[in-house]
Amino acid sequence: MNYYIAVFSSITLANKLKKHFQYDGSFMALMHAPTSIPMNGCAYCLRFREEKLNDVMEAANRFDIPIKAIYREMPNHAYQEYRIS
Repeated sequence: MNYYIAVFSSITLANKLKKHFQYDGSFMALMHAPTSIPMNGCAYCLRFREEKLNDVMEAANRFDIPIKAIYREMPNHAYQEYRIS
């Protein structure tokens, strides 16, 4: 199973999006951005399954929540950047 993380500039923004998805039974984990991801300042992220990727991007757009970056979690817990189009 593949996981992605979406990085946000604050815990408030990440939590707002997480709360949106709690009602459909989706698994979303709120966490600090991994240290291996180069982000300036404090960053928080949501970890979710691959099938929720489009839903997360659409909801962030609808609620005007900027996503700083999206990464795919690799098997060795490294992260590969996903290009947001």
